[in-house]
Amino acid sequence: MKLPWRWSPVVAHRCGGRLAPENSLEGLARAAAAGLQCVEFDVMLAQCGTPVVIHDETLERTTCGEGRVADTAWSALKSLRLRDVHGTPTDSRLPSLVQVLDACALHGLAANLEIKPSTGCAVQTGRAVAERLKTWLNDASLAVLLTSFERQALDAAMAVAPDLDYGHLFDGEAAAALAAGDLAGCSHLVFNDAHVDESSIKTAMTRGYGVAVYTVNDAARARDLWSWGVAGVISDVPDGLATACYDTSLA
Repeated sequence: MKLPWRWSPVVAHRCGGRLAPENSLEGLARAAAAGLQCVEFDVMLAQCGTPVVIHDETLERTTCGEGRVADTAWSALKSLRLRDVHGTPTDSRLPSLVQVLDACALHGLAANLEIKPSTGCAVQTGRAVAERLKTWLNDASLAVLLTSFERQALDAAMAVAPDLDYGHLFDGEAAAALAAGDLAGCSHLVFNDAHVDESSIKTAMTRGYGVAVYTVNDAARARDLWSWGVAGVISDVPDGLATACYDTSLA
């Protein structure tokens, strides 16, 4: 069942920001314990086609494994220990998309799912992620927004699950992104904080888009963005920004 998407003012980056190893089930639990309502995480495909939650195409930075995600089967990935922000191995394991969705439902967390294809796998990844998510949603209810930098991945996902909510991620100038016009099917736009200003945010809102900004770790900057109408800021320090948000009655 499709649920209407509502950005939370603060979105925990990569499951829990700096509260836990990135893209981990532990991060989801800590985000929920901190009173957060929404998390963002990255999904790409293992060699066998299983959607797994990890940011990098390679394993070394965030896990105790080696090699490319796309060259490794889920049977091997699921036992890999994750590293914390200092690179120290932890007891957390690399999760699958289904495990993360189950945990989001358990903790009552809305999910901003970024389709993060390995090089050359945009269409395959978009299709597989949407298929897995559509199947999962047949048995559960969760507010989900699918986003990606890759237009091909978004188009492939939309072809499989047109009724879901979609957002386009941009790393360059927000004004240029709005002028490009390649936004069909997207209800939300997600901009890089380094390339956004009040004018571009208000232009996007005038055109009917929900707007979020990444990665925002400064409370004063977050307050400015909220005051301009940004619906959600994606943060590595979501617990701290949540306090700032509620203290200023901008939730």
